[in-house]
Amino acid sequence: RKEGGPDLDRAWAHYEHMTLARVYSDEGRGSEFVRAPFGERKRPTRLYPLWSTPTKSMADFGVSVRLYFSTLLALASFFAIAAVLNLPLASYFWRDIYSDGTQDLDPAVRASAV
Repeated sequence: RKEGGPDLDRAWAHYEHMTLARVYSDEGRGSEFVRAPFGERKRPTRLYPLWSTPTKSMADFGVSVRLYFSTLLALASFFAIAAVLNLPLASYFWRDIYSDGTQDLDPAVRASAV
């Protein structure tokens, strides 16, 4: 970089503090985060944690965002339980007892009832 030219690190820091949603670093260690206003420089802030942000704190972005993530969590849980409950059936259909020893089926179809 040339002397006095654009600095990508400073530009990214400005973007991070002025555009991306942040929480106060000294609060919200428990169940809820306190959202910091854009451009906050008086108190230390950090970005919302990707995996540990509670669904309740998603309401800071609007009701629809919280509803989306709540529904996503519920559907993921439902399909995980359905997959575990389907394992014994897939195991039965995979065995030779069901297929009478015919091996001409595609492996993707073999564990199904087709």
